[in-house]
Amino acid sequence: MTPVSFSLEEGYDWLDVWEGELDQSTWLGSYTGTNLPGALIATSNMAHLVLRTDHMGTDAGFQIYFHGGHVRAYITGQSSGFVSFNYTGQDDNSLQRAWTIEVNEGEGIKLTTQSFSLSDGYNWLDVYKEELDIPVLLGLYTGRYIPAEFYVPVNTVHLVLSTSYNNTDDGFKIHFEGPAYACVAAGGRYLYEEEGEILPPRDEVTGTYQTNVDCSWTIVAHPGKVVVVEFLEFDIEYEARCRYDFLQIHDTPYWEFYQTFCGVSLPPVYVSMAPDLAIHFHSDESTTGTGFKIRYYLQDKSEDDRQGYQRMHQLSEDTGTFSSMNYPHYSYRNHVYQQWYITVETHKAVKLSFLHFDLDIDPEGLCRRDYVEVEDPYEQKNFVWCGSCAHSGFTSAEHSLYVFFVTDFVIRRAGFSARYEAVDKRLGTPTQDDRVARSNWLLVSDRIKQISVSTTTNQVWALDDEGRPLRRTGITKTTPQAKYDWEMIGGCFVAVSVGTAGVWAVDTFGSVHHRTGTFLNETSPEKRLCEEDEIICPYSGKCIPECNVCDGTVDCGDDDDTDERNCYME
Repeated sequence: MTPVSFSLEEGYDWLDVWEGELDQSTWLGSYTGTNLPGALIATSNMAHLVLRTDHMGTDAGFQIYFHGGHVRAYITGQSSGFVSFNYTGQDDNSLQRAWTIEVNEGEGIKLTTQSFSLSDGYNWLDVYKEELDIPVLLGLYTGRYIPAEFYVPVNTVHLVLSTSYNNTDDGFKIHFEGPAYACVAAGGRYLYEEEGEILPPRDEVTGTYQTNVDCSWTIVAHPGKVVVVEFLEFDIEYEARCRYDFLQIHDTPYWEFYQTFCGVSLPPVYVSMAPDLAIHFHSDESTTGTGFKIRYYLQDKSEDDRQGYQRMHQLSEDTGTFSSMNYPHYSYRNHVYQQWYITVETHKAVKLSFLHFDLDIDPEGLCRRDYVEVEDPYEQKNFVWCGSCAHSGFTSAEHSLYVFFVTDFVIRRAGFSARYEAVDKRLGTPTQDDRVARSNWLLVSDRIKQISVSTTTNQVWALDDEGRPLRRTGITKTTPQAKYDWEMIGGCFVAVSVGTAGVWAVDTFGSVHHRTGTFLNETSPEKRLCEEDEIICPYSGKCIPECNVCDGTVDCGDDDDTDERNCYME
């Protein structure tokens, strides 16, 4: 139904529109005044228009054109309305119908479920976003379950109903409105202006960002320019690894490397490595904050390099050195990404050696905090290193090698320096099958050069091939453990031994070190140096009360901040 003209006495005379049988009809809307309503679409075979007038005052009235036969409905130009379907009067239940709701570019759509009841497992409502030729599925719904409300951060959403031939139910009624808590940026999802601001969708009453939101923006600059992002406000639900609510920044050519932020601390200024920069905001179904306010602007790439943000390097000499940002003058920054692409003559290989290495250590040994990653593009091998041991290095199979340096937002250390040189290609390296005897041995771990076992304390200490100490509980014949469940301990040694009296180690200078425990109490209780209500700091060896952990003050010592890591302060 398409109104041709519409003029009723404002607030006194009304036109009500319903669909379906009168005793089970669904209300589509009520209209008054001179504002012409948009297209009215009834999905059943029956519609009712009810005119209500009072006892005085008249106007020109209305003229509405109608026709039937829709299997796809397009709803455009409306700020709100209903999408509904019921089975009353349907001659053929085996059908598919679709509704496309489109609001203005840069706006979002809020869907609120009024009622929902489809034959469970037989009839489905699929919800998509984006253009229908390349749609993104948001959810499949059947039975009586569908979210009470959800927000679509783009301006187009599609609802597709598929029904079986003999199973029906009451149907559904969904209210839409837009713009509704749209992903806020003046230019929409793709931003071409040289400067601007970005905010999350916020509740107008509480001032907090909305739950169950996914917003994405792409800032597009001209060649020779980079994007600078400054955070003016920041309050996103905190979790140690930002797994609930988070803001991510992607340099679009390098999608596997990105920065993730949450909490209440203002992130540092971020400068892109390429002309395009993508920003993504996600919130889950629970706790929220006030969100963020971002200012972005463009600047010349040359200015970016002069300010020390240069992070993409190409090295093509026969030999050379390079280092992490700020090395050796002061610690590297949080949220750093650097990349070196090393190439030598095609008949040579690249030999990489580390001269100094001091990165934050990951106790789980997975190097997910701050790390150096070396990638051999020809053998498709990757090696990831962290901690404080100067690694023996790596030789590529062919004439090129990638080196990446990535940091998180917690601990900062000195960084690293490295040297590379062109060498003759190696003839090959033994495979893992060559190194492991073909017998009834159980392969527990690899890249270990020394091991010490204590049956009394049921633990194993080892040194990996770089001299980093690792610890795990013991292995028995009946309960073999996973291959990589080591706990990484700080330090760099050439020998280690564990027993009831603690752990003994010898470093590269011949100095002997001793310790009696860490947070995991490696030694038996009677041999521990701390009281039962105390813990031992893993790096300084200092005993502190357990209640001092995450109290806002570093108690372990100047060189050991373990008691204040990954703490959320209210």
